[in-house]
Amino acid sequence: MIIECPECSNKVSDRAEVCPSCGIRIHKVQTIEKTGKGWKLVQLMGGLIVVVGVVFGYWEWTEGVFPSEGFFIYPGIGVVIYLSSRIGYWWYHG
Repeated sequence: MIIECPECSNKVSDRAEVCPSCGIRIHKVQTIEKTGKGWKLVQLMGGLIVVVGVVFGYWEWTEGVFPSEGFFIYPGIGVVIYLSSRIGYWWYHG
């Protein structure tokens, strides 16, 4: 497809990176955004809470103790934190 150069108005291919007449860059360089380190940290924390909750629950189960509320609460909280971080990451970074 042929487009018009924004600088000199000459016809240029849409695949060209620069205009052959004036040399202006036609396509802006695509920069890759830094990934949100904060969202990744929250995601990691959620995952760790899930793992800790499951490990403690398994430990209580192997000891013959009925799993406490923590067995259900900590993994549940961890899953909620993990999923909210995934949604937040998607929301801000597309």
